Amino acid sequence: PILIAQGDADTTVFKPYTDQLQGELAGAGNQLTYKTYSGVGHGDVVVAAEPDALSFFRAQLPPRG
Repeated sequence: PILIAQGDADTTVFKPYTDQLQGELAGAGNQLTYKTYSGVGHGDVVVAAEPDALSFFRAQLPPRG
């Protein structure tokens, strides 16, 4: 499983390139979650995506026994 978090105001990693990557990964059969964050730039996407990332990672981990 892959999680991609993209700020739509990112001027370091441009959204059209991430869109292309997402399409290629999905087309190759990868299980993919792609989230975009409105008004978020490159340096702020980690903070903006934190709740989604934590939820994603928890869903991937085995249940605690």
